Amino acid sequence: MIDCREDTKWTVYIHIVPKELSGYDWDKYYVGITGQKPEQRWRNGKGYIGQVFYNAVQKYGWKNMQHDIIAENLTQNEAENFECIIIKTL
Repeated sequence: MIDCREDTKWTVYIHIVPKELSGYDWDKYYVGITGQKPEQRWRNGKGYIGQVFYNAVQKYGWKNMQHDIIAENLTQNEAENFECIIIKTL
């Protein structure tokens, strides 16, 4: 399939801290988008240095979190809209 839309390199992803690890009665989520390859963006958690989410990476450990790609090959506008929908849903 050929995608003729402009700028279709964006990905929506989610990092999940399981409730068993967090000590809460619910999972903790971080939803994000990137125009890079997700692994380059994440850099095993080091891609978040200087951001609030990095505190969670240090506290719970990158390997203890679940990392899921929700959608890929989106335009930036599609990714931003989808990110908002997921955040509101969670």
